[in-house]
Amino acid sequence: MLASLMTEGSLCLADLGYRGKKFQLEMYEEEGVLLLTRADITSQRLKILHSTIRERVEAIFSSLWERFATRVYSRSWHGLWNTLKLKMLDYKLCFANLISYA
Repeated sequence: MLASLMTEGSLCLADLGYRGKKFQLEMYEEEGVLLLTRADITSQRLKILHSTIRERVEAIFSSLWERFATRVYSRSWHGLWNTLKLKMLDYKLCFANLISYA
């Protein structure tokens, strides 16, 4: 699971499933996204920070998934990404009491 909004020039805090150098280079060259896993970090303090941020992101993502996603209908990465952004927007609007949760 990628743990950031993926826009060109982004830094993405990724889990160890994304640690392959070939894949990381491909993501950087094609999307401009630098993937950073715990395996890429040498400082223990930064490893702890990476884990703390990823735990928070995973918890929020799980809540959003449980609340809004029952099935994925997307046929491409961009379709999936747009669906997730719409779900996050819906969640934020509900949280701000600008729309009601149905």
